[in-house]
Amino acid sequence: MTDDTDPTAPLPPKEPIQTDRHGDPLPVGTAMIERESYERIIEGLKKAADRAAHLAIREAERSITAEDAAKARSSWANIALRLDLVRKIAIKKAGLEDPISARQTAAVRANPLPWRQARDEFRESLRQASGGCRQLATCFRGDLTWSNVATELERMVFNLKAGAAMRQRHRQRLGLWTPEGRAN
Repeated sequence: MTDDTDPTAPLPPKEPIQTDRHGDPLPVGTAMIERESYERIIEGLKKAADRAAHLAIREAERSITAEDAAKARSSWANIALRLDLVRKIAIKKAGLEDPISARQTAAVRANPLPWRQARDEFRESLRQASGGCRQLATCFRGDLTWSNVATELERMVFNLKAGAAMRQRHRQRLGLWTPEGRAN
């Protein structure tokens, strides 16, 4: 009598593995085309520039002096402008003639997003754009230019994260002085 549950017996394949004409197994998963990588970059940069416009308002509100508020507003507006320029370059290189995505980032009309949400979405948008640049650099173009753009976008995310951590440490180190002593 034989036992059908022998653990050493090879299992029959459930489905035959599909192969190409050379006998290599076909890749499983989704493949992204080059245009989708460009769209990922363009949409990521567009959303990041929009969130920078929100952050320009929120950072100015958080500033203590009018000089700091003007500096913060100017800094974030400059970041949005630069992201728009990079986006226009990507649109031109992709050969996409889309007038809507080529528009410059508009000023915030209604209430700006909360600071934390705008900052998180800004960072995530830069990550998405950086991922699209990496896809172009490694999968489609083999172009060092896109790798450099991805590195710069990743550096922006890192600096934003490191700057927030440094400001937090600075606030903790200063603490709050009361007549009774220092309160943390």
